[in-house]
Amino acid sequence: MMNTIPSKSNQKIANGQPVDPRAAWKNIIRKYPLLSRIMQFVFDPAFVTNQQRGALLEGLATDSRVLNLGSGAKRIRVNIVNLDIEPFGNVDVVGDGQRLPFADGVFDLVLCEYVLEHIRNPLQMAREIQRVIKPGGQLYMTVPFMQTFHGNPDDYQRYTISGLSALFDDLETIECKPYAGPTSALCNMVKEYLAVVFSFNSKLIYSILSQLLIILVFPFKFIDYFLVRNINAHNLSFSLYFVAQKPIS
Repeated sequence: MMNTIPSKSNQKIANGQPVDPRAAWKNIIRKYPLLSRIMQFVFDPAFVTNQQRGALLEGLATDSRVLNLGSGAKRIRVNIVNLDIEPFGNVDVVGDGQRLPFADGVFDLVLCEYVLEHIRNPLQMAREIQRVIKPGGQLYMTVPFMQTFHGNPDDYQRYTISGLSALFDDLETIECKPYAGPTSALCNMVKEYLAVVFSFNSKLIYSILSQLLIILVFPFKFIDYFLVRNINAHNLSFSLYFVAQKPIS
């Protein structure tokens, strides 16, 4: 096991997994970070604010080490280590989240956004995440709850509040609340339903409609700016955010 964070010069390319044909175009766009951010804003049926992530990052010391696990092309901050299974733009380390190429207890914060559902063995990745976090360090994770199937590279499971706490049982749960709310879930379901109805049993037509119909429901997702704060929103939320801490002793 390495004792330091690997540099770009000693990256190891991990074997890719089959990609859902409906999502193949996303991997092309992810090679271009700015275009990826624009397309995500327009074609994402979910509304999120990232306030919790921002607060965690602001609370860190300047010399803190942060890992963005499953980063894609997104560069949140220049001093964050981006790891992904594919060499997209802005990726620092190419590797597998189920076998992280880092020593024990090296990160003050691990970010993992919409990744866990794509992992064949989530328990193994949970163990790896818990292993690389320093005592006193934290995990910030987002996972889908009422989101429809999105196989990129594949899609294996959904999570509840109690399910996340059980999976990361070596960490102390700080909070777990709706990330994208009920309206985002409804928008996602409506555009997928319409894509199925009007696909006329064609995978190609469905793939096209599944993306284009997001534009139809796009404005409604902003209702979640208010609705996500409802105390009952977690029962029907599109996704959840999970914050937990590794005990010091």
